[in-house]
Amino acid sequence: MATNVAYMVVVPKEEQINSNVAQRFFELTYGQLSPEDNTGYRIFSAFLAISSFGNIVVMTFTAARVKQEIAKQGILPWARFFAQNHDVSVGRVLYWFKKKGWFVSILSYRWFSPKEHSEKTPVGALLLHFVSCLVLIFATYKMKAVDAYSLLTGLAAYIVNAFFGVFLAMGILLLRFSGPPATAREVAGMTWSEMTGRSIKPVISVTSAVVFLLGNAYPIITKWVPPSSAFVTSLAWYVVPMVGWLVLAVGAIWFLGFLAYAKRRERKYYEVFTVERAPEFENADGHEGQKDDGAGTDGGLVLVHETVYLAWEAKETMENEGTENPRI
Repeated sequence: MATNVAYMVVVPKEEQINSNVAQRFFELTYGQLSPEDNTGYRIFSAFLAISSFGNIVVMTFTAARVKQEIAKQGILPWARFFAQNHDVSVGRVLYWFKKKGWFVSILSYRWFSPKEHSEKTPVGALLLHFVSCLVLIFATYKMKAVDAYSLLTGLAAYIVNAFFGVFLAMGILLLRFSGPPATAREVAGMTWSEMTGRSIKPVISVTSAVVFLLGNAYPIITKWVPPSSAFVTSLAWYVVPMVGWLVLAVGAIWFLGFLAYAKRRERKYYEVFTVERAPEFENADGHEGQKDDGAGTDGGLVLVHETVYLAWEAKETMENEGTENPRI
């Protein structure tokens, strides 16, 4: 918000409508250091490149992990491939060098140790993310660069930020007013206020969630309002909300279709789709041996491994094991 306020204060109102606000901001500030050689534009381009690179790195990491977690629910085809981690790091190459007896003196240093460069990553999920990126690239390759940029960034903001922000706020409010889930035995009968204690006031979390909900719901609704003639662009105003709703509809249809298939298989073959998770945690670095006082002041835990079991099990078997309300 502070960044947007700074843009509005520095850039004149007339130029905000027909020009790149961020670029004009740098031209009016840093560009004054040397007006003759486009210093402001060059600084803007450098910051834009750094920001774009950071966004690509963060989104690649985040999106791959999200796709991996979806695969762990078993609703994607070839779920095992997309859910598993594989070691394709530089450490494998260093281990191979070590096995062959090559570069022994160099590999003896800690920085070049194969162990220091070995890490399992969600290769299948990364491949799925790569394919989805190719789909977006080929879907917009005939468009002008400005229109393609506006469409893709608009879709990302509309779906990821606005829609998911609304769902997140609704989830926070639902948990706040309904209390902790009944499955959490250690906090059964306690409210969120009793769990958080005096350190956090309930009114703050409720107010923040409501403001967050309204702020994200605003672009979802207003995107369907045609803009005035002063803001008309070559990209039709309804493209972003229409494509956004279409993407969400396809995802919802896929999920509901999977549930319908699971119900049909349960009625026809008496089989229930089950998902069981066995996570393994370790204490965060520098906090070993500290006792958790229940207020969240300890170092916390870090998930180091998780085994997921996906299977179609006979309904009678689950009833004999005492499983109620199987997860579908």
